[in-house]
Amino acid sequence: QSTDILAFRVNFELDEKNSSNSMIVKDILNEFPFNESEIKEDQKEQGGIPLSRVIDLEKHEKLLPVLKCKICLNILLNPYDCSKCGNTFCYTCINKLKESMKKCPFGCVDYEIMPSSFAIKKFLEQLKFTCLNKNNGCNEIIDYNNLEQHDKNCNYINAVCPNNQCRIKIPWNLLNNHIQNECLYTLFECSKCHLKLNRKEYLSHSKICGIFNKELDKQSPIIN
Repeated sequence: QSTDILAFRVNFELDEKNSSNSMIVKDILNEFPFNESEIKEDQKEQGGIPLSRVIDLEKHEKLLPVLKCKICLNILLNPYDCSKCGNTFCYTCINKLKESMKKCPFGCVDYEIMPSSFAIKKFLEQLKFTCLNKNNGCNEIIDYNNLEQHDKNCNYINAVCPNNQCRIKIPWNLLNNHIQNECLYTLFECSKCHLKLNRKEYLSHSKICGIFNKELDKQSPIIN
C-alpha cells in the first residue's frame, strides 16, 4: 500500500499531544512497516536533506518513516513515487536507479516514477531547516520550499580563492576581503613601473619605487 495513500489519513496539523492523532500515526506505521536494515549499504547515497538539519526533529519523529527517502534515508528532496510499490524516494535517488536499469529498492521492475502526492508535500512543508552553511555563520531558519534556493545562494557558502597558488576555501561573504587584503598570491601593479607583483613582493618593491605601502589599498587586485 502506497505511503501517500496512507499519509492522507494523517492530520496535517499533527499535535503529538493529541492522543487521537498519535493513534492515526501508529496505525499508519503498523500498516506500512519499513526496516532500514533491508536497504543495502551501497544504496544509501546522499540524495536528500540530512536529518541533522531538521529543527526540532523529535517533534516529527513519528512521521519520519513517511518523510524519509527509502534509498538515502534522508529527508525527501523533490519526492517521487515508484508506480508499482508506491514507495517514495528523492527524485535524484530513484531516477539514478531507473536510468541504470536497476530495480527499485523494493524489487520492482519495469516501473515508472511520478511526483508524490499533495499530502506528502504538505507534510514536508511543516519542516524547518538550518542552513547548510551554519558552521560558517549562517543562522537562517529555512522553509522546505526555499531550501534548495537558499543553499545555492547563501552568502556563507564556501567559495574557493581564484588565485591558483592559494585555492583556500572561505565563506563567500569573506572572499573579496581575502583577495584584497589577505591573499599572498593576489597580484598588484606598481603605479610607477607597472610591474605586476604578489602582495609580499609588492610591499618590498614599494621601497624601490618610493611608493607608500598604503598605495596597496588603492590598487585593484589582479587574480593570479
